Amino acid sequence: MNEVASKAAEGGWRSAIHILMYQNLGISIGIASLFCLAYFQDSMVLT
Repeated sequence: MNEVASKAAEGGWRSAIHILMYQNLGISIGIASLFCLAYFQDSMVLT
């Protein structure tokens, strides 16, 4: 992630901000997914 952010920073601050937003969005979605799995684990039924 740091390497991609460094390369984007060379292209300008707008590009770096876009990469930062995408990385934060991905991390947030991952955390939310894990939270939902943990919260609803008792009601999930795998057949």
